[in-house]
Amino acid sequence: MIRVKSSMVESVRGASAPADLHELVQSAIQLEHSTVPPYLTAMISLKPLTNARIRGTIHSIVVEEMLHMAIGCNLLNALGGRPQLDNPDFLPSYPGPLPMHVGGGLIVGLNPYSKDIVRDVFMEIEEPESLAPPTPGFDTIGEFYRAVKEKIAEWGQSAFTGDPARQVELPEWFGGELIAIRDVATASSSIDLIVAQGEGATGVEGHYYEFKDLLDIDLEPDSVWPLQPNTKTADLAPGTEQRRLAAELNNTYTRLLRGLEKTFDGNPTSFPDTIGLMYDVKLIGERLATLPFPGNESLRVGPPFEYAPLNE
Repeated sequence: MIRVKSSMVESVRGASAPADLHELVQSAIQLEHSTVPPYLTAMISLKPLTNARIRGTIHSIVVEEMLHMAIGCNLLNALGGRPQLDNPDFLPSYPGPLPMHVGGGLIVGLNPYSKDIVRDVFMEIEEPESLAPPTPGFDTIGEFYRAVKEKIAEWGQSAFTGDPARQVELPEWFGGELIAIRDVATASSSIDLIVAQGEGATGVEGHYYEFKDLLDIDLEPDSVWPLQPNTKTADLAPGTEQRRLAAELNNTYTRLLRGLEKTFDGNPTSFPDTIGLMYDVKLIGERLATLPFPGNESLRVGPPFEYAPLNE
């Protein structure tokens, strides 16, 4: 269960103008993104042509997390803000807590796939609020989103101070679920979609239940690369193939974030080229997974997912 400090929800409820929500919605965008590298790492650790159902489930959840991040960007644009994704602070440091002052002591890292990781980390992230008791001083992420929805409804059309031309839809990529946010109705339905896909709702199986179903699927023998958890580029000697590929993955993922920021900064036509970088990240990660980790050849190199400055 993702729990955020109650002060963040109180800040939403106490907002007096759309600009008061900019930093809070930016934090939500960062939170939605923060699950992508851990989920991708687990998927990359599955050897090619194995565990198709597990791979397919994780892939679909990653796509939905990217959708949630995109919805957050549209929402921030609608409120007159400007999404910031190309920033060293946007990528969390793994292992560590998730953004938005998440409580409960949950530490999320970059680990190879296992049922333990699914149960103890992924399902914990996605646990519906209906399954967890209240925690003093913290509210659920669902409560945060509902507070944003209620505040927008309170303001009505005056909430939408952003340029409508900065809205991104991309029906060919997200099946029509990413819509332009221009009024209370479109804001409400977009927020409801994030909560429903994350926690589950009538007719929608949330991520928690999708991950739970994976616990009933046995892994094919010798089908998971034993990745070094939380691989850092600095762990890899300069001049080696491991170091080169790790740097290439970091650079490609940073270019992905840079391209997404450009997309939501008034350049939606840049999205097709940008999203192709996600496939490149997967391919580079799969190549890394075949290489021995320095000092322990029983392990393989995992994807670092570190920010790469523009000049690297």
